[in-house]
Amino acid sequence: MSNSVFTNVWKPMRFTASSLAKTSFLAVLCYISTATCFADTELASQQKPTIYLGGSVGLIDLSTKFSVEARKISDNAVVSGSILAGADISPRISLEASATMTEKANVTNNAALVGDLGYRDYAVSALGYLYRKNVSDGAIERDGFSVFSRLGVGYKEFDSKLASRDSDRAHLVLGLGSEYGWENGVATRAEVSMLDDDANHLNFSLLKRFNLQGAPKKASTASLEARNSKLWENRLFLHLPTIYFPDNDSRSPISLTEQQRLNELAQQLIANPRLEIEVRGHSDSAVSFRDGLILSRRRAITVSRYLQSRGVRGNRLHIRSYASTQPVKRGGLKGAAEKGESNSNKISNRRVEFEIYGG
Repeated sequence: MSNSVFTNVWKPMRFTASSLAKTSFLAVLCYISTATCFADTELASQQKPTIYLGGSVGLIDLSTKFSVEARKISDNAVVSGSILAGADISPRISLEASATMTEKANVTNNAALVGDLGYRDYAVSALGYLYRKNVSDGAIERDGFSVFSRLGVGYKEFDSKLASRDSDRAHLVLGLGSEYGWENGVATRAEVSMLDDDANHLNFSLLKRFNLQGAPKKASTASLEARNSKLWENRLFLHLPTIYFPDNDSRSPISLTEQQRLNELAQQLIANPRLEIEVRGHSDSAVSFRDGLILSRRRAITVSRYLQSRGVRGNRLHIRSYASTQPVKRGGLKGAAEKGESNSNKISNRRVEFEIYGG
């Protein structure tokens, strides 16, 4: 497909508003997404950032002005390629660095070809996620559909022998896009961004995220024996209760009976400030595995928040979600999930358990 076809597709999408209007509009979006991140700060402090790498291809609509008035870019829309690296630092905020290179566009003088023009751009941006399908579970992972805005700064280097009114310089980067991520860390993006008044950029990206937190760590037998021996020396008798939930409504509050049990646990943890525990959320088989993961995480977060409201520091509570992978059969025995799970077993599986954290 020729550049002329790209240009015909791209030109209707060019922004005609002033640079001030562009800046104000997307700056407001960035402000909204940044403000909402504070609700997730407490949860994000308990998790490590997720880093990601990726690349993108797209079209850039150039609007460079030359020192000679008759000179024009014949192919305004040129193909671009980018590499990027970033980190998801909270459920709604990511930081990203990128390097972009464009193909060279032909420059004409009164319809005669006189040269070409391309450029390289380096940018650092903050991405604010305005909407995330799974944000309510408190996870940093970006699985599912989301919408984000971008605010950053960049530096542009021109690659041309022709004199231009624009010189290498810093500029503002603004953008708005959508993203869809899978549980394996792969994600795709579509985004429109603007580099001041110099260019409009439409690009499609492919990302791969790497979770630094890794799989949940279990305490070794030796470390558990050593810790239990030390607890015995200190005459500590720690009771770790199981907290049950009446239904599969994520908004269900903790009952008064369960609150009393959590109050007792909080007192034991406060009395032993070096002790850390895992807060393990579970669900029954009445919901799908994916919904069970979300629901069990919400239960663990609800219990963790309650303990923190009673004076336990959040960095001592390590949230884990298991969905229905560790069911409790009637009689308190753990085993594989069974088809036709009974109502009594379902009640037993809507639970949050605790275990001493092995580090």
